[in-house]
Amino acid sequence: MALKSASRRKVDAEKTTGETEFSDDKLSDSVTESKLLRIGEAANLANVSERTIRYYEEIGLIKPNSYTDGGCRRYTPDSVEQIIHIRELQELTSLNLDDIKSILDQEELINSLKKAWKTTDSDNSRKIILREASNSLAKLNLLLATKIDRLSAYKQEIAERQNLVEQMLSEL
Repeated sequence: MALKSASRRKVDAEKTTGETEFSDDKLSDSVTESKLLRIGEAANLANVSERTIRYYEEIGLIKPNSYTDGGCRRYTPDSVEQIIHIRELQELTSLNLDDIKSILDQEELINSLKKAWKTTDSDNSRKIILREASNSLAKLNLLLATKIDRLSAYKQEIAERQNLVEQMLSEL
């Protein structure tokens, strides 16, 4: 995941110790990586509602890591990081959830390609991996460039309207 909030960087840094401490002020407990979180705990850590997590699951953005015998969802700290990442993408890019799903799919593909790269010494295999990675990154780049272009056009429109209002004000 490309975007990292301060709390997610702290989570990553502490994974090597076997404990993941979330820097959210609401929580003083640390969560071991092996502990599965209830939906309410995951929602609290990610600063979202339980309904948001259920909706993300419904549309395929996340999956619970397991279910209890009673059917209750369970999540790992990595799942919480994924939820935080989705929220960061929404806030930073204003992309809709379908576009965010596309980004997450491309990021997952890139991560699998990294793993494949590490397991092969074949130049031909590595060329294929690099081509796939390049294609995936090109898709991400296009998605973001399109959004930036639309935002730039809207920003220009707002600036023109502001200039018109200021001109009218100066003429009064």
